[in-house]
This record gives sequence, structure tokens and C-alpha cells, in this order.
Amino acid sequence: MKVFSNGILCLCLLLCPVLLRADDQAIRDQLIKPTHWSFNIYFENDLFGNTDQQYTNGTKLSWVSPDVTDYVNTNFPVLTKWVDREVHFISDEYDVKNLAFSIGQNMYTPSDIVTTELIEDDRPYAAWLYMSAGFHAKNDRVQDTFAIQLGMVGPAALGKEIQDFIHDWRGIAKAQGWHNQIHNEVGLNLVAERRVRFHTENTGKGWEADAIGNGGFVLGNVSTFLNMGLEGRFGYNLPYDFGTTHIRPGGETNIPFLAERFKGKIPERDFGFHFFTSIEGRVVARDIFLDGNTFSDSHSVSKEPLVADLAFGAKVKLSSFKVSYSVVKRSKQFKLQPKSHTFGSVMVSFTY
Repeated sequence: MKVFSNGILCLCLLLCPVLLRADDQAIRDQLIKPTHWSFNIYFENDLFGNTDQQYTNGTKLSWVSPDVTDYVNTNFPVLTKWVDREVHFISDEYDVKNLAFSIGQNMYTPSDIVTTELIEDDRPYAAWLYMSAGFHAKNDRVQDTFAIQLGMVGPAALGKEIQDFIHDWRGIAKAQGWHNQIHNEVGLNLVAERRVRFHTENTGKGWEADAIGNGGFVLGNVSTFLNMGLEGRFGYNLPYDFGTTHIRPGGETNIPFLAERFKGKIPERDFGFHFFTSIEGRVVARDIFLDGNTFSDSHSVSKEPLVADLAFGAKVKLSSFKVSYSVVKRSKQFKLQPKSHTFGSVMVSFTY
């Protein structure tokens, strides 16, 4: 266990120098800490891309706490003390610390959902039902995340049941090959990520632009990869958050926004909108939805080691609500995949 923990810390140390740090303590001291919870709903489906295959559906519900100041004062003393002591990128230099909790489900199917036999040259049927707990620490320029995901893949993830229910409700033909899905397996992922606001331009009339970089890793029997990306935003009264992410480990950026950006400056406005585009690359060592089960034989395909996402969309903020829609184009994930895959992503966030 000690070797495992040290390995995680080494990866953190390798990644962190790549990204910027915020060193202006005087600015950080002026931040006003949020006192509200945030509830977020994520829905992703390739229906928006006019298909019903590959990564075909994802849903996630998440709750993010107000600032907890010191993890040792929360109701999670053992785990949070370990994080505060051992994971050094979560340190006293950050002004706001939050806890995040989520539940979600992802579904994956081959291109041909009519055939009942095993399709050896296409991706396996698979589903992932999970819950996660995350720790977020940030200042005005940097947000660091450490999270744990725990769940099930296989029939216990209820992919067939949920998809059949939705297809019945919408009058769509059911997928016929779910009996070929990967087997039941407990899944565990450890997640670390840093997000950095690189640059901000403000015209003084509400129109703003910024860039947000991210880098991190996921380590587990469900997913193991390194990731790095960049998002650009332009719009009116940009929200004071760390961008827009999709359903993936560590992708929680709708931390409760600040009551004011800085003391002596105008509060964050109740209305705003912006357009964004992002690109992210991943170096993939493990993907259970393509590699198959870890401890038993199951259907698998040869995966691509490099995967990229290109996304573009828009977000609107109205008082305590934020709503975004984006289109995501994902490069081929396995060798015999005929082409890239497109899906839509909707996010609704409410702070209360």
C-alpha cells in the first residue's frame, strides 16, 4: 500500500510542474469564500450525433459542498486527514476547499445492436455504475482535484435494464446483444487533476476571454490514463469557475462560484453567456470497456493508445443556474473502429 501511495504521489509531482501556479498571495487573500451547495446534472448521448453506438449514453448527478476550510473539520476525518497530509498539492496556499459527491452510469454498445451473436471485431457491450467522492482545493487561478470512484461494471451496472427502459419509452428497437457484455467486476479509480486559468482578457464592458488548461491522471482497473487539455472561452460576464467538462473521472468544474471576484470589485453578475471550445488528449494504458475484464476472460478489442476529444458549445448563467450544451467529437478508441464518434453533452447546475 505504501508503494502504491508513493507511486500516486510521484505521478502528481511529475504532472504539477507542467502547469502554471498562482503565486500572488495578496490577490488570493482577497477572495471571498462561497457558502452554498451546488447540484449538477449531466446528460450525454450520441442521439445528438444521430447514432446509437459506442459511448451511447452517460448520466451523472453531483453535489459540491460549500467551502470546508479545513478537511480535518469535516465528517470524514480518516480519509480527509490522509489527503491533507499526504497529497501535497492540496495545501494551505489554497483559499477554498470543497467536497464533491456524485453517482453516475455510462453505457457502451457496438455499432451493430441488432445481431445477437458476439461481434468479435467491435467493442464489447458494457456499462459502468459508480459513485465518487472528490476533494477540490482552489484559489483564483488554480483548482486541484483528488477523487476516488467506486462502482461496478457488467450486468450489475444495469446497462441493459436502463437502456431497454429508455428504448421502450421512446419506441426505439432494443439492443439484442447485451448477453455478450463484459462480466461483473468491482471497479476502483483514483483520480488527480490540476486546472489552471492561464490568461484573462476583460474589455471593461462585461466582454471577457480566458484560457483554462488541465492535466492529470486516472489510475485503476476501470481506467488508467494521463490527460492534458486546453479550453478557450469568450463571452459576456464569464462565470468564475474552471470551465466546462464532460462526464469523465475528475471532470467536476462547477464548484460553487465566489460571492464576489475580489473585494472592492463588482460581484459576479446574475446573467452571462459564453462560447467555448476545448481539446483534450489522453494516453491510455487501461480501458476496461475495450480491454475487457481484469481478472477473467471476456470480449475485448485492441484499443488505441492515444485518444483525443474536440468539443465546442455554449453556456448560459442566470442567477443561480448555469446551463451548457456542447458537441464532442472523440477520435477512434480501438483499432477496428471505422470512424470517430460524436455525442452531445448537456449540463444543468444549480447553486443554493
